[in-house]
Amino acid sequence: MSEYYFRPEPAFKEVFSKDPAEVISSMNDGNDDIPEQNPSYPMILSSVGVQRPNIPIRVKNPITKKEDIVTADLEILTYIPADKRGIHMSRIGDTIAKAQGRKFSTLAQYAQVIAQAIRTSQYGGKTSVNVTSQVSYIESLKGWKPEKDKLSLERVKWIAGATSDVDTLVLQEGMGVAHITACPCVQQTVRHAVKGVLGDHPILTHSQRSETHIELIGITDDFPFVALLQAIDRNLHRTRNTLPREYEAKLVYLAHQQSQFIEDVVRAVARGIALELDETFNDCNLRIRSKSIESIHDYDIQAEDTYKVRDLKKLL
Repeated sequence: MSEYYFRPEPAFKEVFSKDPAEVISSMNDGNDDIPEQNPSYPMILSSVGVQRPNIPIRVKNPITKKEDIVTADLEILTYIPADKRGIHMSRIGDTIAKAQGRKFSTLAQYAQVIAQAIRTSQYGGKTSVNVTSQVSYIESLKGWKPEKDKLSLERVKWIAGATSDVDTLVLQEGMGVAHITACPCVQQTVRHAVKGVLGDHPILTHSQRSETHIELIGITDDFPFVALLQAIDRNLHRTRNTLPREYEAKLVYLAHQQSQFIEDVVRAVARGIALELDETFNDCNLRIRSKSIESIHDYDIQAEDTYKVRDLKKLL
């Protein structure tokens, strides 16, 4: 049985009464392959490509270590020289489809294979592939009595990329998490307002769901997904999808006990990750982006920076 699906459609020759080889050869001989033509204005275009959503990728789950199929969104951009009119779109689709039969150890490896194949099939210039997906896994929650034990289906955003050029290849990989922050500004105001009334418990303030993304750019070794996720968990308060009452209370209490601006989040996560990385990552750049989805404003707040891992370690 064939692994392919064939649509019930008429052949090219049935529609046009001509063989496709004859037609395509005639176009090539007459310089009528549109992408290969000279453009009206001879200008280089450094980034032209496609966005392809919902691409299945067979890859090892970085948390469970089992083979998984994840659904990813792709952004593919490549270079067009000044004497070419456009990209060969069907070659990109063919490259993505041919990768479906392969197994990949990481998303970065997948991005590398796609980027190098597309650079070769197009015009040989700088080509980048960015992949956005998510990792699903199960957390076990011990209840206050045995019959109250529960499970929680969690997810972490998984991101990767590859930039391929004639003499260089840059790989990157990272993750994104949802967490909550409690505002220290209101907390301090309330602390002064109720001075002498409350004890040492965290003081009320407004809280918000936040999103933080990290990426290691220039990796040459496997991305330590679990170790870095644990470093993140030690420095912020990640949301959870199954929250029995005692877990819910603990999460909110701890978030208020360690209240954070989004700026605090970026600094704390940068420090935590730098402490976790060994010397093989010293020459990587660590990019951190964090957004606070504000609960008392109609706008959001964000913070972002990129650090050389080696320089971060010196600060510590």
